[in-house]
Amino acid sequence: MLAVSSDCCKHYERANRLACRSDAYPGPISEDRSLLTIATIQAVFDEFRGSDDRLSTAQLPAAMRLLGMNPTEEDVSQLCEGGCFDSTLDRRAFARFMEEALSKWLVQDQVQELLLSFQAFDTHGNGRMSVEKLVQIMSMAGNPFSAEELEEMLYNAGVDGDGTLAYRDLILRHFLSAESGAARGEWPSWSLPGSLAPVQEATTLSEIAKLRAGRGHLEDAVNLRYRALAILEQLHGPQHPDVAAALHAIAALKETQGRVEEALDVYGRALSIREKVLGPHHFYVAMTLDSIANLKDRLGQIEEEPSQQHVVMEEALAYACRSLSIWEKVFGPTHPHIAKILYNLAGRKDSLGEVEESLRLYDRALDIHEQLRSEDVELADLLGATANLRERLGEFSVALNLYSRELALREKLFGTTHPEVLELREIISSLQA
Repeated sequence: MLAVSSDCCKHYERANRLACRSDAYPGPISEDRSLLTIATIQAVFDEFRGSDDRLSTAQLPAAMRLLGMNPTEEDVSQLCEGGCFDSTLDRRAFARFMEEALSKWLVQDQVQELLLSFQAFDTHGNGRMSVEKLVQIMSMAGNPFSAEELEEMLYNAGVDGDGTLAYRDLILRHFLSAESGAARGEWPSWSLPGSLAPVQEATTLSEIAKLRAGRGHLEDAVNLRYRALAILEQLHGPQHPDVAAALHAIAALKETQGRVEEALDVYGRALSIREKVLGPHHFYVAMTLDSIANLKDRLGQIEEEPSQQHVVMEEALAYACRSLSIWEKVFGPTHPHIAKILYNLAGRKDSLGEVEESLRLYDRALDIHEQLRSEDVELADLLGATANLRERLGEFSVALNLYSRELALREKLFGTTHPEVLELREIISSLQA
């Protein structure tokens, strides 16, 4: 057991506070993060790349279809010319190409989503809706249009004497008309939705659940998610990636509600399906592993029985280590996300008394930041945590150097009068005394 001074204990409390503020428990992990988009693009590249770690432009249409797009040859040609892409693309060029392609399809997706949302509330099924209800639905969705845009849309679509309008005309005229600022050149042909197909109904229920959760109606959101899950299970069977995604979303809602044991059970069901269907090294498996690790870490922090707390924290660590091995395969060993995972793992190792392993992980994370030449809050927190551990080990000169680096970075980020800067100066002064 390390012997520590009273000042060191204060510094340790500060390090814990920083860890809690950052990623010690980030809450339920959403699967809508850009991280998943990046990982998916990289997975598609790995599917098509040749032995020289490049792929040809002739392979782009097939790669785009894997990402949910349905391009024509002209679409691909325009994207290549506009982005000045070569006849073959390496990993970085492929990622840039796909990001540009996905942005082009975004407007089309917005049209689909709006149509599906309006259809879900179209109680008469006649494609018409009152202006009042239309405005209400847009407000529920965060109202993607300004008041002026909405007025222009209503004017262009035309409202009948009974106060209703054809919402499909309103949306299509806004997004696709030549006069609209939202129109983006030639669009690939696509069929407009009629009555909701089962998968569309499940998607719509899931989207409405997001809106309900955003307004704090968590129980309503859970019920809607379960309705979507039932549709997906009937459509695909119980062992399907969409079913696993629905379960993960339900577990995240239960986690937010504080129903921890229920959340762990549902996360476990999602993990089992993903491992079986996608394989044990898929990044969706890593996402669920991260969720379970964070939730078990949360349980460990509130467990009062020391022996049981140790067991739960060890379980959290095991899930987190599995996740790290997957993310390293996805991103490589020097990605910012890897540094973040290493930082969290080091904190868990420290809490279990595995000081040397904790230091090794902190040092790995620092090496990544140095290679990336990053200057952000995550690096500042990492420097602070490493410095505190070195201080507790009695390595005061090393700790002082790390604290000084942290101070310089925080002054650059927040200014010289920020409370954390002032607190850090006191820590450094106490070490120098």
